Amino acid sequence: MELGSEVSGLASEVLARSKVSNLCVFLYDTNPAQRAVSFLYNHGMSKRVHSEYSSHLWSYDPFLRNINDCDDENSGSRARILERRELEVSDQQRRCEPYWQYMDLIGYQEIVAATHCIAPGLHMIAGVMRQSCVRGVHITANQVSADLEDLLQQSSNDYIGQLVRRQMHIDQAVVAVQSKAHDPAFSDGMLTARERQVVDGVRSGHGNKQIAAALELSEYTIENHLKRIYRKFRVHSRTSLLAILDSPRM
Repeated sequence: MELGSEVSGLASEVLARSKVSNLCVFLYDTNPAQRAVSFLYNHGMSKRVHSEYSSHLWSYDPFLRNINDCDDENSGSRARILERRELEVSDQQRRCEPYWQYMDLIGYQEIVAATHCIAPGLHMIAGVMRQSCVRGVHITANQVSADLEDLLQQSSNDYIGQLVRRQMHIDQAVVAVQSKAHDPAFSDGMLTARERQVVDGVRSGHGNKQIAAALELSEYTIENHLKRIYRKFRVHSRTSLLAILDSPRM
């Protein structure tokens, strides 16, 4: 998912005011089972750097390691602002060494990032980076903190708004399909003659092997028929399919 045009416009303004050429906004999921990052906006970061960071480098990122949880009593509602220089000084044991080495390699000498918790375990980060090849330009937390906080707030609102609208449209589509599916004439029209035979076997409580034997087809063919039927009614199981086909019309 990408951020909307208004947020992209705001990001362009932040770039212009900070006089740097690299800015990104991304999500970070701290759930141990799904821990990962997902970029929503990227300006100036090369495809190679983007790929390296997304695949493994993020796990050494000190900005992510210093993120507060939503229930942290000190985190409050404001974004937290972090700078490379302060994090590098505090990393006495060099646990983030792969990150520091890579940043030096690509020339990201100065980095300032704002982090904000938008849901338990889910954080949004906005960061600006200055490369060593850009002379006479320096960035500090004091210079860009207000802009990054504003960008995070707008990005968070835009992202959540897009998710809610998308889910509402999905729900409306599912309701429309389900209400029509309750009409026998409509459901019969959705199914081929062979698919109706498979559904009749499912209604009778038969397994794939029994249905295949009755129709003189292979179990593989029956499985494929069921997959197509499930897609038509947007379900994932026999139980859900029968609940739609056999329930009374609302």
